[in-house]
Amino acid sequence: MAAPRVFLADLSDPPDTASLPPCDESETADAVERVRMRLLRQRRRWLHAGDRARVDLAIARLRRLQNPQLSAYHRGGDLVLSEPFNGVAGVAQRVDKRQAAKLVGLLADGDAQSEIVDALSHYGQAALAAAAAAGVRIATVPEGQAFSTFSSAVARCAPAIDQWPSPPSGLFIVDEKRILLRARSLRMTAAHEFAHALDAVLARKRRSYFSYESEELRYYFATSTGFINEYAASSLDEYFAESMRAYVEVNDERCAWLPVTRQDLYLRDPRMFALIERLFMTGLAATERRRARRPHVPE
Repeated sequence: MAAPRVFLADLSDPPDTASLPPCDESETADAVERVRMRLLRQRRRWLHAGDRARVDLAIARLRRLQNPQLSAYHRGGDLVLSEPFNGVAGVAQRVDKRQAAKLVGLLADGDAQSEIVDALSHYGQAALAAAAAAGVRIATVPEGQAFSTFSSAVARCAPAIDQWPSPPSGLFIVDEKRILLRARSLRMTAAHEFAHALDAVLARKRRSYFSYESEELRYYFATSTGFINEYAASSLDEYFAESMRAYVEVNDERCAWLPVTRQDLYLRDPRMFALIERLFMTGLAATERRRARRPHVPE
């Protein structure tokens, strides 16, 4: 009998692993090794062809195989290797494509690209509506054009940001409530920068972040023993943004970072998991209602 085919889960459309029968440790180990050998062959072939983008993709996938959270699941007659997407249920209900396009369209300068719509759909209607009510805007900056041409704050504070050794692929400018994205890395970057926008939307003070104002969150950051990843440990606002991105489970095939999931957040940082869940259940909806009642005051 032929061995079942093995696939590595597509991070742009991950499986609901909670609905799939899991494999045992032996099956998972065999599936990992089969995919590893296939990726090594692909990397050699793409190196020989000089295809740097595909080589980087193969390396990112090889790194995923080292993730201790990766398991094999039965899907039809095949096996899929995946992180535990929806391994822990969440309260943020993903918006369907049509509604997401409508809501993201309220935020976008111009037509919202499909990757942005898909990434932000995971945040749910209350989060998207709260961002729109707060005046958050999203713009895609074309390659070759400086971030500073889209933002007076960037032009004033960091005009040479595009010349940094590792220039960012996205920014959130709190003064302007504006998300700037490069087209080359939309999905994960959009989710991360939108989390910064929500951090600002939830703040009580103007030009501030909830993560700076919340004594509870600052205590969790100072005493955490299990950040979701290294970047989350770098500052309060990145702690909030990466924890939020893990909660909505948005990742990118092209990123060298390991994918993050709600289960990762729940296991590594349960206090932050509970705080974010509470924000989705009550905080964002309350913020939208409060802003809807507030008279407009120019900023």
